[in-house]
Amino acid sequence: MAGAAALSFAQMAPITPSSDDGLSSPLPMFRQKLESHVGRLDLVHDLAEDIGTIRWYRGLFSMLGLGVAALAFWPDFSTLEAATTAVPADRVVRDEYRSQMIMPLALGGDSGRRMGATRLVEPLATAPERPTIQLTATLAQGDSFSRML
Repeated sequence: MAGAAALSFAQMAPITPSSDDGLSSPLPMFRQKLESHVGRLDLVHDLAEDIGTIRWYRGLFSMLGLGVAALAFWPDFSTLEAATTAVPADRVVRDEYRSQMIMPLALGGDSGRRMGATRLVEPLATAPERPTIQLTATLAQGDSFSRML
């Protein structure tokens, strides 16, 4: 983008090496040099402009490189083995697995463990009745299903 102002991090917040003993560490100097070098690189380029120039090819290869890096981290969607057949299949182990699985209620699903009451449980004198709403829909002759709903 021609004419746009860009500041590097070193220009916004200059790094000044300082130490207590008066000797400067080479790390801040290296960091400052690296920041100024990376700040001069133009890896992002509008691929609709200046097609065929070196700058355009650098932007194209940057885009392709980032795409390849993203594909390299593509997850593997293969199945995971949760329980092997090497697990002893006695009744206690099966009950433990059964207590931790989720089953549909239509198939008699009773997931979770039944816990015993502790001293923190207080009995209710009366349990409130759950509110219910009863609706009736009648389909008369000549009516449509969508009108009934």
